[in-house]
Amino acid sequence: PTALPPQLFLGSAPANVVAVPAGSGVLAGTAGRDAFFVDGAAAGPQTDVLAAFGGGDAVVLWGFRAGISTFAWLDGVAGGAGRTLRADISGTGTAVTSLGFAGRTASDTDRFAIGFGRFNGLDFLSIVSPP
Repeated sequence: PTALPPQLFLGSAPANVVAVPAGSGVLAGTAGRDAFFVDGAAAGPQTDVLAAFGGGDAVVLWGFRAGISTFAWLDGVAGGAGRTLRADISGTGTAVTSLGFAGRTASDTDRFAIGFGRFNGLDFLSIVSPP
């Protein structure tokens, strides 16, 4: 993947793995199944927007702890139409991490597979778009 100012990450076909700190900006893969890894445990409010998320793409939000962290879906994304997942990583009642899904509707996000897990001691939330 290539990082272009201001914080636009582009991948290339057939599949991409993009790992970025939260708040990096716009994340976009290309043809094929893409995987995005975002650090949700970083300090302060942060927003990432996933462009063209679909067709088996996946995003992992590190730091999300099932039973402590919470999330909610909201309409709209930064600068446009879509849906945003607002996550309260710490469980304090303050949403500090937002993942925007550009161009997606409630019926799209309702079909996303959402899971929780732990890998090497790190908790995460995963979201996968149906193929």
